[in-house]
Amino acid sequence: MNKTPDLKIPDYLFEFRNRFDYRIRQIRKMDWVMEKAISFGKFDLVLFSSYETISFSIKSHQVAKLFKNVAIFDHNNIDEMTESIVKRLFFKAIDVNITHLVFEEYFRTYLIDNIKIKNNVIVLPHLVDDIKQAIDIVKDVVTIFVPSNKYDVGYIKKIISSSPSNFFFIVKADTDFGKDNVRIVKFFENDEYENTFANCNFVLLPLAIEYNYRISNTIFECFSYSKPCFTFKDKLSEFLNRSYPNVVHIIDRSTTLNEIIEKYERIDKDAFFTERKKFLDSHSENAFLNGIKSLIR
Repeated sequence: MNKTPDLKIPDYLFEFRNRFDYRIRQIRKMDWVMEKAISFGKFDLVLFSSYETISFSIKSHQVAKLFKNVAIFDHNNIDEMTESIVKRLFFKAIDVNITHLVFEEYFRTYLIDNIKIKNNVIVLPHLVDDIKQAIDIVKDVVTIFVPSNKYDVGYIKKIISSSPSNFFFIVKADTDFGKDNVRIVKFFENDEYENTFANCNFVLLPLAIEYNYRISNTIFECFSYSKPCFTFKDKLSEFLNRSYPNVVHIIDRSTTLNEIIEKYERIDKDAFFTERKKFLDSHSENAFLNGIKSLIR
């Protein structure tokens, strides 16, 4: 199968000096794509896998006029426009004939009920692979994996400093924590990351940033590898905890290591795997493709 693209956007359109120049390049990039795409004739669906809100909004009416069926994936765009009035105005100004694609149902509800956009909004799941189907029981040594360096440093230090020697931490970090039961990894090779994820007891993810209307790949990987996840509260983790309470567990800055272990040991394994299967089924390739088919009118 030939994986060479029919069109390759020139490298110079990805080069920019500042934020303003970045948006100018985004607009020029869209102009370039539209000009070249005309030669291919009509499309059943034009799908933007990502976009920058302001520049896309400016060009959206031209895009919707040129292509009859256009859809865009919302990644950080929703969180960004909840924090910026300017981006919210541009987001709401995106041509009404363009379909928004979001990853979870509550994203859709927010756009329709709170932001009150008139566009069609469809839920297309973020694909999640089924990799490992076993929970590792607590043995002599409990291995805790901190796979993201976007964590609350103070909280991680508190948890590590209070840990006994039979707890072993593998932490993605640039600095040492000064304890023998901690291994610091600045960068994971793919195999190393996968093996660490597969062989830890659970994942600790006290994120210093919030995921409200965007997904966390790391939390989703916990479903892939059958790992309970202990994470701070935001809208995404709240949603996942309500739907999959044995997989995603909410902690806060006052939660101790002993309390996390107590939660871990109380996990109902049958319920865990029932929840995991439900999640993986709803985030499968079939679910994704069915959503894509529904877009083709």
